Formats: sequence, C-alpha cells, structure tokens
Amino acid sequence: MLYSVANSLNIKAMGRIHAIVSDGTIVTDVEAFRRLYEEVGLGWVYAVTKYEPVATIANAVYGVWAKYRMEVTGRPPLEEVFAARRQAGECKDDKSCKM
Repeated sequence: MLYSVANSLNIKAMGRIHAIVSDGTIVTDVEAFRRLYEEVGLGWVYAVTKYEPVATIANAVYGVWAKYRMEVTGRPPLEEVFAARRQAGECKDDKSCKM
C-alpha cells in the first residue's frame, strides 16, 4: 500500500484510523473500528458504541490513545518513522512511501 507523505496533513491523518465505506464516505475513530468489525462479522464487539453517551466516551478514549500510542508502545513519532523510510529508500519520492 502506498501512502502519500507529501505534507504534514498526511502525517496527521496517519494519527487516527480512517476507513472508506463502499459509497466513498470516509469514517474515522471508533466509527471506523465499528464498521470494520461489522464487515468481518464481529459487529457485536463495537455495537454499544452506537449509543450515547458510550459513543462520546469511546471517541474521547480513542483520541487519547491515538495521540499517544506511538510513545506508549515505545515507537518513535510518525514524523521520524517517515523520515527513516525516506532515508532507507522505501519511498519512491517525497510524495509516497511504501507502508
């Protein structure tokens, strides 16, 4: 898969999960996980996140996790990951890197 890293918006986008629905709609955060789990027959795992206040709480918790997951898991920031991939030749150019 190629992911464009031409600007900081792309790195920011990598900071949170995104999914594209068959109609082209982009969903993010907990809704993306819910839709993905539904597609593989495990929708019950995230079903409760359809309802308030669970949806708001789940998105808040995910937001904190998304912001700090690299640090918590002992990995470098995304900016450093992409810089290392560019230097290692994993990128065709300054616009796309192999993930």
